[in-house]
Amino acid sequence: VGGVESYFLLDTGASNIVIDRKIERELLLSGSIKREDYLDESTYIMANNESVVAQNVILREIKVGNYTVKNVKAAIIDGGSLLCGQSFLESFSKWEINKFNKTLTLYK
Repeated sequence: VGGVESYFLLDTGASNIVIDRKIERELLLSGSIKREDYLDESTYIMANNESVVAQNVILREIKVGNYTVKNVKAAIIDGGSLLCGQSFLESFSKWEINKFNKTLTLYK
């Protein structure tokens, strides 16, 4: 994400990418997030039914394998897990998960 290497959990039920404050800080220091990239706040319902308020931000660039996706909406959640959700997956015409060889295949 913006040149900062991170490992995310693929969560097809998550509406957006989720990052925590640590990754936000790294992205700010690297210049990958700027003041104008911040959006409004939203309330999200987590998998455990907990409501949390998150700061929304546009991530200018996410690289996965050979693909680069630009301008992806993400939610910044205090203490949140790093999740890769639909705001990233919707950038592709199709994607498949193979549970036997544990791979994600993305189709542009």
